[in-house]
Amino acid sequence: MSEQKKDYTMHQAALMLDVHRDTIMYWEEKGLIPSARRNPKNNYRVYNIDDVMKIAEMRGIGAVDEEAVGKQKYKKQRERERKRQLEA
Repeated sequence: MSEQKKDYTMHQAALMLDVHRDTIMYWEEKGLIPSARRNPKNNYRVYNIDDVMKIAEMRGIGAVDEEAVGKQKYKKQRERERKRQLEA
């Protein structure tokens, strides 16, 4: 049985590549990277880790930070907690 790969949003892929999400859209529009798959529920672009790695290779990005998504979630969680503490 094959393991299903996690899908990432364009924003999450941009975090891993350390580029702005508009950069990914530009690359796609100009044909510099393959078109992204689309989520059938909302038509948003989705990427798995293999897609992100391929983009990095095609655009000459040396390192992909696979932990960037988790770091961003943790940072937002800390910000929410800090905000709640200030409001209390």
